[in-house]
Amino acid sequence: MRVPRSAAPSAGGTGGRRRSFRAARGAALATTAPLVFLAGCSTSEGAEAAEDPAPSCTPGDSPLSVGDDAPPRDALRLPEPSGPLSVGTTQLALTDEDRPDPLAPSPSPREVLVQVWYPTGATVDSPGCEVTRYTAGTTAAANEEMYLYPEGSLDTVRSPALLDAPVAEADSAEGHPVVVYSHGLYGSLGDNTAVALQLASEGYVVIGVGTTHESPAVEFPDGRVVGTSEQATRMLNEDDVTPLIGLRAEDTSLVLDRLAAGEDFPSELVAAVDTETVGVFGHSAGGAAALQVAHERDEVAAAVNLDGFARQPDADAGLDAPWLIVASEGHTAETEPSWPPFFEVSAEGRVVEIAGAGHLAVSDVGSDGWIDGMGLAETMPPEAFALNYGDLAPGTMRVLAEGVTAFFDTHLRGGAGGSDSFEESLENAPEIVASITPSR
Repeated sequence: MRVPRSAAPSAGGTGGRRRSFRAARGAALATTAPLVFLAGCSTSEGAEAAEDPAPSCTPGDSPLSVGDDAPPRDALRLPEPSGPLSVGTTQLALTDEDRPDPLAPSPSPREVLVQVWYPTGATVDSPGCEVTRYTAGTTAAANEEMYLYPEGSLDTVRSPALLDAPVAEADSAEGHPVVVYSHGLYGSLGDNTAVALQLASEGYVVIGVGTTHESPAVEFPDGRVVGTSEQATRMLNEDDVTPLIGLRAEDTSLVLDRLAAGEDFPSELVAAVDTETVGVFGHSAGGAAALQVAHERDEVAAAVNLDGFARQPDADAGLDAPWLIVASEGHTAETEPSWPPFFEVSAEGRVVEIAGAGHLAVSDVGSDGWIDGMGLAETMPPEAFALNYGDLAPGTMRVLAEGVTAFFDTHLRGGAGGSDSFEESLENAPEIVASITPSR
């Protein structure tokens, strides 16, 4: 695993915000539309920055486009990212012609949808800029049906990320750190958008990777919609899901390989990011995949597993890189049999237990107002509700998102930026963080 570079301190300040999880940082980029660089986010250039044209957005056709649809006043909301930068987003499809898709109903190469969140100098008031749907309409409807959410509850959620916004030029020679995300079984690539937004608002480029033919619905930028295949359902119903973990790891490697080679991704993005020191995170099975990728790839400098197991295809897949497990309440080494063997073959890491959290509550559904707003306690027996959702303190998702960002700051940026250390940050939220336990 590579030793992360020590990033230069940001020129910005934290203003009046809390410093427990964040500090002003540089900007990053990516869109599939023709990309336009903005000046770096530092204000030290003064007159030079004043000569740059005002940023504007040039959104293309996208399933994320809001159009004229206005959400109802009582629509669910994601926590606003607390970093100093606005966030842009775009989607693109990658095809691996050399890898057959084991989940496809007929022989075909593996194709994945990716969504990129990145910092931008544009704002919602910039010409042509618009916020985005939380997820594509067909994906929202399929997820609502899968998880017994009220009809329209996800489709009306808006993300503050600006569609195909211009990108900000990197302030450092190394480029902006990259973090890749993998969702859980039967999930979608936007299931941890709150964490992605927070990271991007602090200067990271975040790439979410969809799992085609497994997710309830994947809507590609060209309008094609792919649902769950019989092959995927059969594998999901088996006791051993490690082949699906391996597939996620391969998809993540495809993303990292193409980005490093300058293929498929816009050239401006390739020039602006640091592909030699990256992070990975995931939820549930995606968390296990993140650990596998960190084991396999030298450029991965830190990994975060959000309430996942540690059953990787490589049974001896230990980590030399720093790692973190964010666990639901009661999910410990005593109750999760896959963790102790992983601890034995890995460098020391941390397990952070979130008070009152169920398994799904460490994804976006744990955002303030979502669980109550969708009436989820009435959709299942109390035991199942506690296992999946639980009883969260207000602000839990913000603390989780900022904590994950602080962890990556420590290990990808060498602690630069002026924020508190990761553990100091979490200790500032005792009503949310139940415990922080070393693996040894």
